[in-house]
Amino acid sequence: FDLTMPTSLENTFSVRDYGTGLSQEDCMSLYTTYFRSNKADSNDAVGCLGLGSKSPFAYTDQFMVESFFNGDHMTFSAYKAEDGTPVFAMLSSEETSEPNGLKVSFGTNSVDKWDFSREATELFQNFEVVPNCNTELDIVKPEVVIEGTNWKVLNGEWDKTVLMGQVSY
Repeated sequence: FDLTMPTSLENTFSVRDYGTGLSQEDCMSLYTTYFRSNKADSNDAVGCLGLGSKSPFAYTDQFMVESFFNGDHMTFSAYKAEDGTPVFAMLSSEETSEPNGLKVSFGTNSVDKWDFSREATELFQNFEVVPNCNTELDIVKPEVVIEGTNWKVLNGEWDKTVLMGQVSY
């Protein structure tokens, strides 16, 4: 997957994967429903409450979603209405030769670029596959203290953490 970090010249954060993509119906369902997920019956993927797709709202009042699905490139806007309720609207649809996948992007505050870099470096130190990134991430793999099936205890910079899959606690 591709990661675009905010820089001094461009204050945009985005993540682009090359998974299956989502149809228009799936986008509308996923981004307008809380507490339901298509991952609820699987231990192979992180998530189950459907909140991750809305997580950009923790930082911003508006973000963009682009779905590349079977030759269609659909662009959506997720934003908060005047009364604070979230709205998800399709802006455009056009043919594309891009591979399937999803891209989520939003503008950032220029003073936050260092926080994004620090958080990405910390997050991706536990990923088996590190994203393609527009900036250099200084990723140092932590020492494994003990491990079992699908879990590890790591010696972190400040304390020990437990890693289950690729999620650290």
